Amino acid sequence: MVFDLKRFLELQALLNGLEMSVRFIEGQRSSNPDPVTSNLSVGTITRDFEVIIDALGNLGLTNSQQSLRRVAKGYRNISAKDQNSWEAQNIANDIRELRNNLFTDFSSVRCVILPRESAALHSPEHPLFGRTVDEAFPSASREISEAGKCLAFELHTACVVHLMRALETPLRVLAIRLGEDSKTENWNTLLNRLEKKVRGGGRNGQSATFNKDQQATYAEAISLLFNIKNAWRNHAAHADHIYNEMEARTVFETTKGFMVHLASFLSEDTAS
Repeated sequence: MVFDLKRFLELQALLNGLEMSVRFIEGQRSSNPDPVTSNLSVGTITRDFEVIIDALGNLGLTNSQQSLRRVAKGYRNISAKDQNSWEAQNIANDIRELRNNLFTDFSSVRCVILPRESAALHSPEHPLFGRTVDEAFPSASREISEAGKCLAFELHTACVVHLMRALETPLRVLAIRLGEDSKTENWNTLLNRLEKKVRGGGRNGQSATFNKDQQATYAEAISLLFNIKNAWRNHAAHADHIYNEMEARTVFETTKGFMVHLASFLSEDTAS
């Protein structure tokens, strides 16, 4: 579960508000209430309760979540006209229990702060390889998204693995376009068949489904896929090769450019 820094700042603001609430509640019981906290309204104290309750649940901090629910329920049952009738000690105790539970629960949580560039890879506003690729090869979208997340969290080898998986979609589309079986899991076998098909297309009276320009385009794509297979896919499939950040970013940007190019003449919608 991922939250932005704003959500944690909201939690900190809530804790600060609860601290002031304790002072307010105890001030109501004394002959000299705090002039700052005595002006707090029920609405001010209870704002953001639901947001924080959901956030605690998503983080698995169930003890803190239940404590906050009790505090929130106590506040909601109080009308602004009847604040002096609060069961001050009970509410103050609930707030202290919540604070203690939060400290205990958060000791078991590890937070990772992503810089802006990494956050954009993890949770992009738009498809990482652009809408053209996303629309042409929707089956590859999840792999591209996972590659971005891995790059954001510095899982460089995993990033390359996901990118190679993403390329399987345009490879299958190309195979279907050329009238070949796309179900084989072996890139080398499939690419050899596709290369043979393209070289033989239109020769000696053979039936061809593409012209000379298309033949050159397909041949180039097959050649580049061979290069990718030899340079990256074969290595990514074996445990003895570990990719570093520079290598992963190079593969990421190269794969992006290549898939943008492939999307200019291939699409899952028009594969068959």
